[in-house]
Amino acid sequence: MAALPERLATTFFVALTTEDRRFFYVRNSKCGCTTVSQLIHAYVFGRFFEGNIHLCDDIPHGLENWRLHMEALANPDTTRFTIVRHPLDRVRSAFFNFFIDQKNISPEQHMGNMAALGLDLEDPLDRNFDRFLDYIEMSFEQSRLYTDRHWRPQVDNIAYGEIDYDFIGKLEFLERDIRQVFERAGAVDVVDRFLTGANFNRSSNRGGDEFEPSPRQLRRIQDFYAEDFDAFGYD
Repeated sequence: MAALPERLATTFFVALTTEDRRFFYVRNSKCGCTTVSQLIHAYVFGRFFEGNIHLCDDIPHGLENWRLHMEALANPDTTRFTIVRHPLDRVRSAFFNFFIDQKNISPEQHMGNMAALGLDLEDPLDRNFDRFLDYIEMSFEQSRLYTDRHWRPQVDNIAYGEIDYDFIGKLEFLERDIRQVFERAGAVDVVDRFLTGANFNRSSNRGGDEFEPSPRQLRRIQDFYAEDFDAFGYD
C-alpha cells in the first residue's frame, strides 16, 4: 500500500465505495451510518442487508480498498458524501450506547478504563457522564486520532479539509439531506422505496434524550469538539 496520510488512512478504514463509482461514503459513527449503509446496500442489491450491515462485505469498504477510494475521490461522476451530527447529541448517544444501555457490540474494550475512572451504574447519570468526559479527555491526550471513532472528533473521522466532499449532510435533517445525495447520484428512487419507515440501530436510550448535561459539562464538550462546532455550523 502506498504511504497514505495517517488521517486519510484512518478515514478510509470506515469508507465505502460502490463498484460503479457512483457513491463514496464515509461512515461517521453515531451519525446514522447504519441507515445510510443500508440504503447504499439497497441501491446496489435492491434490498436491505439481513443482519449487521457493518459486518457485510458485499460492498467494497475499509482500508484494503484504498485504491478504489482514491479513484472515487478523483472521479467527477462520484458523489462523495458523509453525515455529521451535533457534537452534544453525538457524545450523549455514545455515552448511553456504550455505558448505560450497553447496546454497542464492543463496549468491553472501554469498561476497564471507565471502571478505573469510577463508572458505577448505581450512581446518578451526571456523575457517570463526568467520568465519560474524563475518559474522552484522557483519550485525546494520548492520541486524538486513535480515540474510539464513536467519540473521536468528526473532523478527524471524515478527514475534513483533506477530502473534497460533494455533500456533508446533517443527521438532524437526514431524510432531506440523504434525498439530495441520492438525487445528485441519479438514484433518488432508492430513497423513495426504502427510507420511509426504516429504523436501524436505535438504542432504548433509557432517558438519554431527556438527559441534559450541566453547564460545566457543556463547556467541556464545546472545548473538546470546538473544531466540529465550527466546521459544521453547530451552536
